[in-house]
Amino acid sequence: FENCSSLGSICIPDSVVRMDSYAFYNCDALGTVIIGDGLKTVSSHAFYDCDALSKLTIGDGVTSIEDSAFASCDSLSNVIIGSSVTTIGTNAFGGTGSSSNSTGGYTYYKQYYGCSNLNSIVIPDSVRTIGSYAFSGSGLTSVTMGSGVTSIGSYAFAGCENLANLYFGDGLTSIGTAAFGGCISLSKVVIPDSVTSISEGAFCGCTGMSSMTLGDSV
Repeated sequence: FENCSSLGSICIPDSVVRMDSYAFYNCDALGTVIIGDGLKTVSSHAFYDCDALSKLTIGDGVTSIEDSAFASCDSLSNVIIGSSVTTIGTNAFGGTGSSSNSTGGYTYYKQYYGCSNLNSIVIPDSVRTIGSYAFSGSGLTSVTMGSGVTSIGSYAFAGCENLANLYFGDGLTSIGTAAFGGCISLSKVVIPDSVTSISEGAFCGCTGMSSMTLGDSV
């Protein structure tokens, strides 16, 4: 269905168990996607650059959202992630490329042309890993992570300049390099006791930060 410019919505039935990479790439008019419970993996770049995609429901059978699956979906504002997803891949909801930004002598990277209308995301308890650049450069204002998330990759939320509310689950153990670099609206962060590793520049460039509470294991 690549480059189907008139396709407006799609509901993938439970009978579908496989989706190839770039399956719906650059479907400019695609506004709504509902993925049934039969699919296990949303393949890389499956919905890449679907500019009109605003509403996304990922079924409870999906276990993996691969790299750049929904990257550069500028209009995406409503996302429901199913209860079986364990991995959110690199740049899954990011952009088309990265740019370097320097602050306080440290350089971090963020994606551009990302999911700029995505305001909030609830990551279910099933998710274990959030990949590098997964939501970088998006319009997120609020992120809530389930207790299953153990690691946040490098630059995962870098450049999310509107991110003001951040809630970690109590299973988190590591925060990657510049994971929240340039999140200038963050003012308060509470690191749970489960975290044992915070990498270099994890919160670099968070110029609005006024309070950070570190857990007992750091």
